[in-house]
Amino acid sequence: MPIVGITQGVQTILAYFNGQQEEMKKKKTLTITMMYTVLYGVAGTVLIFFFGKNILTWFANSEIIYSIGNTILCIVFSTFPLMGIFYTIMTLYEVTGHEGKAVFLILTRQVFLMLPLIYLLPRIFSGFSLAIFWAVPIADLIALLTAVFSRGRKKSSHRHT
Repeated sequence: MPIVGITQGVQTILAYFNGQQEEMKKKKTLTITMMYTVLYGVAGTVLIFFFGKNILTWFANSEIIYSIGNTILCIVFSTFPLMGIFYTIMTLYEVTGHEGKAVFLILTRQVFLMLPLIYLLPRIFSGFSLAIFWAVPIADLIALLTAVFSRGRKKSSHRHT
């Protein structure tokens, strides 16, 4: 949630720079936002990887839950550092008149990818009990690649008149 908060916080700044056609300031804001959200993501992931079991003690009192829960946390948080890039691109679309692309990106991650993966992964890897949890990082990576690719296509197909 803090990553979403950071990207929503810069939304007004990006909209202002976009409206004023301050491309360098907009680009600098995007770069700084991505840097901070990635750093936050890395910090969160490091905490989960090294202290996940300790965090789980707040919620349960079982060695089995600690072990399985810690593995699940590590799987789910493995792409957390990259989500700042995804949400920053999505926010950029929202403030530059490409709301449809922003909606498409979030639907891609949460509906078009996550739901089918949650259904398919346990069936494909039936002997692997934690297969369902891999839906999160797989959906995150594909959604991020979609966001980066769509951003690159937007830039290359943009014509000045």
